[in-house]
Amino acid sequence: MMFTEYDIAICGMAFSLPDGINSPSKFRDLRQKNASVIRDYRSEFDSSSDQELFHCGFIDELYLFPYKEFGLSKKHAAMMDPQQRMLLKLSKHALLDAGSHTINPGNRTGCFLSSGINYYLLDNILKHGTERLEMDISSIMRLNDSSFTSTRVANTLGLQGPAMTVQSACSSSLSAVHLGCQSLLSGESDQVLVGACSLLLPQHRRFIAREEDILSNDGSCRPLDMAATGTVASSGGAVFLLKPACVAAEQGDKIYAVIKATSMNNDGGGKTSFGAPSIFGQKTVMEEGLALANLKASQLSYHELHGTATLLGDVIEMESTSSAFQLSETDSVALGAIKSQIGHTDTASGMFGILNCIYSLAHQTAHPIANFSQFNPKLVSFTSGFSEPGKEVSLSNSEEDTLYGSVSSFGIGGTNGFAVIAVNSQCTGFHTDYKPQQWSNEQECLVPIQPAENQEAGSSGTDKHESVNYLTESTLLKILEELLEEEITDDSVGFYDLGGDSILLLDFIDIIKKETGTKPALREMVESPSIKDLLQYAINIQKIEPKTSSEDSDGIGSNDIASKNSQITQMALNEQQKRLWLYSKMHPDSDAMNIANIFEIGSCVSACELQEILGNWIARHPILNCHIAENQGELYWEVNETAIEASVSPKASKPVAIGKMKRELLLPLCIDGKLSKLMLHEIKGGWLIGFCIHHAIIDGIQLRSMTAELRNDFGIN
Repeated sequence: MMFTEYDIAICGMAFSLPDGINSPSKFRDLRQKNASVIRDYRSEFDSSSDQELFHCGFIDELYLFPYKEFGLSKKHAAMMDPQQRMLLKLSKHALLDAGSHTINPGNRTGCFLSSGINYYLLDNILKHGTERLEMDISSIMRLNDSSFTSTRVANTLGLQGPAMTVQSACSSSLSAVHLGCQSLLSGESDQVLVGACSLLLPQHRRFIAREEDILSNDGSCRPLDMAATGTVASSGGAVFLLKPACVAAEQGDKIYAVIKATSMNNDGGGKTSFGAPSIFGQKTVMEEGLALANLKASQLSYHELHGTATLLGDVIEMESTSSAFQLSETDSVALGAIKSQIGHTDTASGMFGILNCIYSLAHQTAHPIANFSQFNPKLVSFTSGFSEPGKEVSLSNSEEDTLYGSVSSFGIGGTNGFAVIAVNSQCTGFHTDYKPQQWSNEQECLVPIQPAENQEAGSSGTDKHESVNYLTESTLLKILEELLEEEITDDSVGFYDLGGDSILLLDFIDIIKKETGTKPALREMVESPSIKDLLQYAINIQKIEPKTSSEDSDGIGSNDIASKNSQITQMALNEQQKRLWLYSKMHPDSDAMNIANIFEIGSCVSACELQEILGNWIARHPILNCHIAENQGELYWEVNETAIEASVSPKASKPVAIGKMKRELLLPLCIDGKLSKLMLHEIKGGWLIGFCIHHAIIDGIQLRSMTAELRNDFGIN
């Protein structure tokens, strides 16, 4: 294969996975042994339940960092996101592996990196408070906000090409590779660093196994298998150095593989949910990538799946891949899925998909997918032209000395990535000496997690309740008070008005399941918006008659609560809301926090009646008209002194009205101002009502529940 002007060479790499896998030889051992880096850490916790999982990947000595090497003080290094620290180390190592020992002034080295959720900021830093840490919030955010990830590396290493952080959820790293290749092809960069790091912190974690969740309920990731129940969370980071292949060959650089083409798209709308995959989106991105590489799928020897092993994800991915590839029964494309061995490394998963593809092509071998025994019956119709995933396959191409492979990476939210990889006799990187980076003067840089006051390690909200055959109203009320961290004195108040959200509702359901053996339905619970409704449903599901205050052994009945008839006008934010508030502070121009709902009512309602019904609805739920205030370091929401001003638009066609309302409702809400918008738009035959509220106040499930109540007020089914 002669390199073309469109080929991009991978000339340097550095990566880190659990179990100390940080070199091509160690990765080779992992693949040949078909081993797994996922471990069960249940024994390290004092208490656990059958519903809890403790399987994850663990990176040793994670907090060791040569801060002087990167011009930092130990204090600043300890305050920095460990993901950014790892990317600094990996980026420098990748440069050295590629032979770029010196970065000269005027260089055009680009930097396209991604990082995962910063659990370290949330759990280790912010819970201490800025006064105790002796650092202002602005400085803390510069060391932790993901938008500084690439610019931090560029500034520290002296890279003067374009530098930008790339975020598209699970497909982030393949998106970074795509943008890096485009930067090289456009000529704005001479070489680029691309990669990602995602660290699950603290590394020993407990997970709750829930039905239809993306996490495996047995701690194993089994892509394509009939026993697959989901993926396993893990940690890892990887960085590649890319150059135009013709330049790399001319300079005699080491080449691991060549990227023939990359493609990206998004599913757009029309899906069952934001997180659902799309056959059309995945199929299209693969077809485009193959077309750009000027290849037919039958010329591929190997394909690396996104391979999360979720029930829906596997079916969608195999159907879209089969449709895009259009293989015949005589074709034999081997399938791989590295997540079966290393788990899901979130934003970094695309990097390890490419790494596994390069390994397979370079060694002309596709090892079996770990944990695979038999195809999920729903996938059988999409397997024609693919090799048996449970068998080792030798890769060859009789036409030339080049082997081709491809990699898919799909992100929650619909951004799909695809890459076509080639390896020939000039690509010897995997077979040459690889020098692990030796760092001098590494020290532990860590801000320890602040111990929770009056809480034993490993305790959970359910530990305080004795397991019984049924739960009385007062017991259920106490559980709700503990979840909401608030005394409930009025059971007519909405669950969401007291700071509840869908996550707390799931926790409430889990407690009821554990203590009664019943199975409350989330949909039914969501449709019970008040405390009284929740209590009534929880009792009915146990087939127990509701207790009156005189029968209640604890002396707290619903009649006692209702008699106090308090009106909630202020409430402290819970931890989930604080995190969303912080996100908006970090990303003030983002519309990601806008939760909106639009629905139509008939012309039988006059404008005056419309305003009155809406006013009563908001009065019943004061949380719908509030702002977030801060006092002595505590965040809370409080009701605005003035009513929500509804913008009223003149009559227009329904499509025009909907388009206008969507644009207005999705304008970013200012976290420091009013946190909701109300729009009314007259259309032929009625009205459109649009409402938007900030996610730090309530979530989409809560808003749908509240608007369902409003629809009832209008007599809409």
